[in-house]
Amino acid sequence: MQKMWNETRMNGTIDGYEVFRSTSTISSNVSTPTFVINKADSLILTDTALTNLTKYYYRLRAYKGTTSKTYSALSNELFAQ
Repeated sequence: MQKMWNETRMNGTIDGYEVFRSTSTISSNVSTPTFVINKADSLILTDTALTNLTKYYYRLRAYKGTTSKTYSALSNELFAQ
């Protein structure tokens, strides 16, 4: 499955994105991303580790910085089946 998102707005430069995936609703206090996109100009994710007929929920947030990261707010939840 391939997912695309609109660019997240943050003050300053965006260094990448963290994507969270779950088979249940994703809370706003998540900490460990399922995927990290280290290129700020790429908002395309190909997710191949899926089980047929299973509903998956996704949220993402932008970050800037490498060792000490500053995060945007989490996106609204998106789901796919």
